[in-house]
Amino acid sequence: VYGPALQFDPEDKTQWTASSYIEDAEFFVEGKLWPKNWYEGYRGYVTLRNSIEQSINVNAVKVLEDIGIRKSLDFLEGLGVTSLKNDDHNLAALGLGGMTVGISPLEMTAAYSAFPNGGEYIAPSAYTKVLDAEGKVLIEKESYRHQAMDKGVAFIMTDILRTTVSRGIA
Repeated sequence: VYGPALQFDPEDKTQWTASSYIEDAEFFVEGKLWPKNWYEGYRGYVTLRNSIEQSINVNAVKVLEDIGIRKSLDFLEGLGVTSLKNDDHNLAALGLGGMTVGISPLEMTAAYSAFPNGGEYIAPSAYTKVLDAEGKVLIEKESYRHQAMDKGVAFIMTDILRTTVSRGIA
């Protein structure tokens, strides 16, 4: 949700930054109050950074609704996530992780590694090189890689994820 929100798109109506404010307040989907946060009540206006640090469910869903399901799906696809089902194209699955099957630990790790890698996605590989006893290369594999997001977005998300541990609930 937050990575694609930070990614600049000239067609976006809203440009999100780490300091953008989101109102943590009641949110309704199809007339029902949803989602709930892990804490009671609401905190009012908080920054995008603080929304991640404090794992505010309402704000994740609000940002996803703003950027759109398609932008979130495209971002995940760019990060090598292939396990999503058609039933996952909704606010609950993409905003809160309530996927039909989930994302494998390998896909999740590879996707998140793009943040500290300057936005570059590198496909997981079981090996890079196999040598014989004399050091001669028998097999060499080059992993698929591409720039999945702007380097600036990767830097900001890495910093936010860092402060989620130092100041947040992680």
